[in-house]
Amino acid sequence: NNSANNQKVVSRKKLMITTLVRIFMVGIVLSISAGAIENSGVNQAFSEVVALIGGVSGSLLGFILPPLLYMNAYKEPGEIGALSRAIMIAIVTIGFGLLGSTTYFTAKSMAHS
Repeated sequence: NNSANNQKVVSRKKLMITTLVRIFMVGIVLSISAGAIENSGVNQAFSEVVALIGGVSGSLLGFILPPLLYMNAYKEPGEIGALSRAIMIAIVTIGFGLLGSTTYFTAKSMAHS
């Protein structure tokens, strides 16, 4: 029983040390990254790349993929009603419109920078 308690204490200490080392390493990487971004003048370009990635992934994950995956999962005739299928197709169409517009306007912004 005493041996089991000692092993728990050792494993907790090891976990604590591992966690602190990870936090320290992440802090160093974040500090270096923040300093490099701040001092190199890439703030505008960085924000445009983030906007492009966010627009593409947001429209894909929010509007395009969920209805497509749902329709793929229930593709047998009669599993999805005609109205539901039409609504999902409309959502996918809106998603592709948003994907195109965010890509276009972000690329246009990047070209004028």
